[in-house]
Amino acid sequence: MILFWQGKNLKKSFVVLAVFAFIIGSLFYFRLPVSAFFLNKGIEEYVGKNLSSAKSYLNLAKFADTKNPIIYSYLGRIYVARSQYNLAEDNFIAALNLGVKDKDKEIYYGTLYGLAYTYDQLKQFEKAVNYYKEAAALYPNAPLTSQYRAAFLNYQNLNKPEEAAQLLKQLSSLIEKVQDVKVGEADQAAVFNLLARLYLFFGDSTLAIDSAKKGIELIEFSKVQKELDLEKQILLTSLRLNLASALGKDGQLIAAEKELEILRKDGKDISADCALAEIYAVYAPKKNYKKAVEIVELLLKDGKNIVFSAGFPDRACRSALSWGYIKTGQTVKAAKAIEQYRAAFVSENQSAAMRRDLENLEKN
Repeated sequence: MILFWQGKNLKKSFVVLAVFAFIIGSLFYFRLPVSAFFLNKGIEEYVGKNLSSAKSYLNLAKFADTKNPIIYSYLGRIYVARSQYNLAEDNFIAALNLGVKDKDKEIYYGTLYGLAYTYDQLKQFEKAVNYYKEAAALYPNAPLTSQYRAAFLNYQNLNKPEEAAQLLKQLSSLIEKVQDVKVGEADQAAVFNLLARLYLFFGDSTLAIDSAKKGIELIEFSKVQKELDLEKQILLTSLRLNLASALGKDGQLIAAEKELEILRKDGKDISADCALAEIYAVYAPKKNYKKAVEIVELLLKDGKNIVFSAGFPDRACRSALSWGYIKTGQTVKAAKAIEQYRAAFVSENQSAAMRRDLENLEKN
């Protein structure tokens, strides 16, 4: 009797083990199809901007297949969208280490660009530039974004204006000569806008004027087609400011004033006034430091909100006021203005252009 029950239990054990082995085998056999199903659902939800759902599906896909680099690439994109850049970095690097390069060119590009953007946001600019360049190398004729960002960081943060200029000249040539580059007017205009800044930096007002005008033409063409979104409005303002500065540097003060008057009509009074002050203090061949000081002091007296940021109009106002005080012999006021400029620079988004400006101010 005991032997009978032992035999019966042994048979049961074999059956259980067989069923368990079948389940495990089935899971292993169907592992990749299951992972692919969840991955596709995750990508679909990501494209539809349903990030929580996308993340859930992608994590299920990763549970079924931990070696698929595409899963990590899309998880990285989700973390970028959520501004969780350290997690984004981990997933993008995992995707690269697992060989996303050999899977799909578009996804490989997205991984490189995503990692570059991640380092950009983490202010690790050298790493960001390197990955932007890697991404750009995959598509030498398009898209422009990676190469533009590499140039922007070289000029804005890494104090490498020559390298930035070289990258941008390639891009401007591409925009003008290659007709099948499918990029928006804003992306193209941004290239010409930064080129205008660089030409101003190198002292070439003619090329700066030409670049700014090309950028404005692109945005104005877009304006004819439909109402400008906020990004294009800001870009158009920046282009007009750069054009005015370039005209001022070229000695065309009346033409510069006309450009700034357009901004005033659009409600950009502070931008226009600060740009004019900077023209008198920095760009114009015949400086008028007294006039520059008067413009900025009047803004401050009227309680205008000149809040520091990496863009305009406040940077121009701070620079103009500091140079104005120095050159008119108001040393106490100059020291205070430079101190405020430096404090704002440290607390906000630092740029190489501002750092150079501050260094030159302090030398004087």
